[in-house]
Amino acid sequence: MKWLYNKGENILLAIGFLTKLSIPKNVTFSSSKLADGLFYAPLVGVLIGALLVLVYILTSLFFPSYIVAAIVLVFYVYITGGLHIDGLGDLGDGLFSGRSNDGFYQVMKDSRLGTGGFLTIIFVLFFDYLFLLETMDWKVLLFLPVAGRLGMLLGAIIGSYPKDYEGSGKLFINGRNFKNSWWLLLVALVFLFFLFNWLGLLIFISLLMVTFILVRIWSKRLGGITGDMLGALVEYSQVVFLFMSYVLFVF
Repeated sequence: MKWLYNKGENILLAIGFLTKLSIPKNVTFSSSKLADGLFYAPLVGVLIGALLVLVYILTSLFFPSYIVAAIVLVFYVYITGGLHIDGLGDLGDGLFSGRSNDGFYQVMKDSRLGTGGFLTIIFVLFFDYLFLLETMDWKVLLFLPVAGRLGMLLGAIIGSYPKDYEGSGKLFINGRNFKNSWWLLLVALVFLFFLFNWLGLLIFISLLMVTFILVRIWSKRLGGITGDMLGALVEYSQVVFLFMSYVLFVF
């Protein structure tokens, strides 16, 4: 029972970190507990997805699809506090700077949003909206945040943290819990199959491939992946999921 209680606290900490939802004040915080809780990020994604479905159902009663898609996207950004979009922007600034290693990380640490980060965010949100408009369905919305956090989890499993770099993602990536991770991947695959049958397997493989390729590229060029890169993986994975949903179910 104590183990289950501790896991529950860790997951609540992950909910508090990954969303703007309030958690009980008596939950004990520690960096190690949060790092463990983040390995259950796909479960937090289910919660976010359920909220997106609720917003979709309610707004569909009053508005046309192009407004519903915009409201759903705005709500997603709000409920997550723009956390992963911030990482996406930082990574965009670093990549557009053309620098590598120390110079790249210095650009990423700059709290100011540069042109590269701004353009990256705009492009990703544009494709989010475009594919949402075409694939608006409760199943897609339910799994969308799961896909993003699945990408983050895969990135932490595959990648390694850069040497001599300090950041919020260090404890999470260096504290990889493979035992928790692999059964969560299996649960995600079963969930995909339940929602989309065998086509869910193609979506899962696509997420694996894109995450693996991005992590390999970043690791080779920059010596590892950071928390900002994991945040970017959330957003990239969601675009990949929406794109695959469009190709498989609409195109």
